[in-house]
Amino acid sequence: QVTLTSVSDTVANITSIDGLTTTEVTMAGATVSITDAGVTKAQLDTVNGFTTGTVTALTVTEDRADLATLNGTTGISLATTNITVTDAVSLSQAQTINGYTTGTVTLNSVSDTVSNLATLAAIDNAEVTIAGAAISVSDAASLANANTINAYTTGTVTLTSASDTVSNLATLAAIDNAEVTIAGAAISVSD
Repeated sequence: QVTLTSVSDTVANITSIDGLTTTEVTMAGATVSITDAGVTKAQLDTVNGFTTGTVTALTVTEDRADLATLNGTTGISLATTNITVTDAVSLSQAQTINGYTTGTVTLNSVSDTVSNLATLAAIDNAEVTIAGAAISVSDAASLANANTINAYTTGTVTLTSASDTVSNLATLAAIDNAEVTIAGAAISVSD
C-alpha cells in the first residue's frame, strides 16, 4: 500500500486519487493543497472529507457567509489563501475576512460610507484590494468624494445620496455612468 502524506493537485485529480482502492493507495491522513483557481466551499468540503489532514487552497472564490463557515471548519485552512469575495461587503466585513489569511483579499463589491471606503482603500493592496470593485456609497457624497472614490476602482461607483452645490452636482451628473452613477440617488443642494 502507498500512503500519501501530502497531495497538491486539482480537485478533479485529488478526487481521482481518493477514488483509488485504499489497499493500493491511501491519502486518508494527507495534507492537501488544491491548485485550481477560484475553489468553492463545496469543493473544499468535498476534499476535506477525503482526509484527516489539513486542506488548503491557493485561491478561493466565495461569498462572505461561506468564507466565514470555511474559516471555522475543522481541517480547512485559509491561512495563506488568496480570497475573492463575491458579494458586497463593508469595511468591517473586509477586515474580518482579511484576518483569515495572509494572502490577498479581492473584493468584487463594496458598500459603505465615504469615510469607511477611504479607510478600506488605504489598506495595502497586497492585503485587500478594491481595484476592480463595484462600490456603493451608503451616505451623502460630494463631487470631491465621488472623484476620490472613483479613483479607488475601475468598477462603477453608485451614490445613494449626493450633497453639493448646483454647479458641482451638474459636474457630478456629467461623469460617465460607467464610472459614477447618481441615477437613483437622493440629491441635496447646498447653495
